[in-house]
Amino acid sequence: MKLLTHLYSDFEGEILINGHSIHELDKDIFREKIGVVFQDFVHYEMAVRDNIGFGNVASRENDEAIWTAIDKAGITDLIVGLPDKMNTLLGKWFEDGQQLSGGQWQRIVIPRAFMRNADIYVFDEPSSFLDPDAEEEVFQKFDQLIHEKIGVFISHRLSSAVWRIPLF
Repeated sequence: MKLLTHLYSDFEGEILINGHSIHELDKDIFREKIGVVFQDFVHYEMAVRDNIGFGNVASRENDEAIWTAIDKAGITDLIVGLPDKMNTLLGKWFEDGQQLSGGQWQRIVIPRAFMRNADIYVFDEPSSFLDPDAEEEVFQKFDQLIHEKIGVFISHRLSSAVWRIPLF
C-alpha cells in the first residue's frame, strides 16, 4: 500500500492508474486524493486535534472539520470523555498527557482519513487493536466513507475479509 500511495517511489515494475505510470503523476496532487490509515500508524504526543488534523494540515485548526471527522469515525463519546476534549494532550511526554490503550489510539487515528475529501481511501489493518464490536463500527463507518469512492480495506482476520454486501 505504501507503493500505491506513492510514499515509496524506488521500486521495480509499474503501477498504472488509468493507464498512466504513478511516476508521471504529481505526488502532491495525487496524495491529496488519498486518505490512508496504516497498520503502523503514528501516534503523536500532541493534542487530539493534531493527531486527527494531520490528516489535512490545512484544516488542523478548523474545529468544525475536526468534529465532523470525529463524528464520521464514530468516536465522539471517546473525545467528549477526555478532560479537554480535542485539546487533550496525549502521551507520556506531558505531565497532564492522557495515556490511551492501543485500541483507543487506533480509533483516534482513523478520523485522519475522514479529514480528507479523497477519491481513494485505504485502511490497512485499521481494526487490529479493536474488539469485535468496535471493529464492526469501523466497517460501517468505512462503508459510509467510501460511498461513490474507491475503498481498500486490508485485513488479516478472516472474519474481516469476508465480502460485505449491504442489505437494502
